[in-house]
Amino acid sequence: MDTNTIDFCEKYRPRKFGEILGNKPAIQYLKNSALSGRITNSLILHGETGTGKNTLAHVFTKSITCENFQGEPCGECDSCKTLEAYYPHGSTISGVSLYDCTKLDEKRMDEIINRHLGFHSLNRIDRNIFIWDEFHQITDRWKDKLLNPESKRDIFIYCLIDLSVVSRALQGRAIVLKTERPEMGEIIPRLRQICELEGIIVKDEDALITLARDADRLTRECIKFLETSAVYGEPLTVNLVKKFFKHRRSIGNED
Repeated sequence: MDTNTIDFCEKYRPRKFGEILGNKPAIQYLKNSALSGRITNSLILHGETGTGKNTLAHVFTKSITCENFQGEPCGECDSCKTLEAYYPHGSTISGVSLYDCTKLDEKRMDEIINRHLGFHSLNRIDRNIFIWDEFHQITDRWKDKLLNPESKRDIFIYCLIDLSVVSRALQGRAIVLKTERPEMGEIIPRLRQICELEGIIVKDEDALITLARDADRLTRECIKFLETSAVYGEPLTVNLVKKFFKHRRSIGNED
């Protein structure tokens, strides 16, 4: 596949723990869990949109199913290749499924509960892994059921914005990790690296700092801007960044 045809967010999506910006406490826990084999049945990842919940869930899943894991998923074994090929939805081949809770109706939920939970997985740890993205959007009818996995063969990873939608009692049955925005000192080098790889000329020294600040230190938003800049072929300047975000905010405020 021609990498020039892949959007920047996918092209530069972290595939290992070491490529994820910020979230050091969460990364340390997940890496230690994968190394030790002490893996919880219920993991809650919560934080603002764009802070890496889904990325952490994906890299963690690759790590615990990787056939050669030694601190990072190898990216070369059959499990790693399968999960990459089926990203972001996972694959029943590797015992991994990802569901976007904003798209699940009652009929689909019944089907998942009755047919998919507890099926025999074929991955290294012989356990089924379910990633529930946007879990805060799921109806109350299913929250208790999904936060209390009956089968010890199932690992549930819940990605949600607002932790308050989960009761304290249910939080107490899970490992809860918060995701946060990276610091400026982490995000600037990554943006500079992407610019070098994509041939984007950074004309103003403060342009990347302005970009990270105006994008609220959300890596995905910064990378989207760099893709736009690459398409137009304009040198990166402070004025260009400010113009872009001012225009976007004005569109967002229209009735």
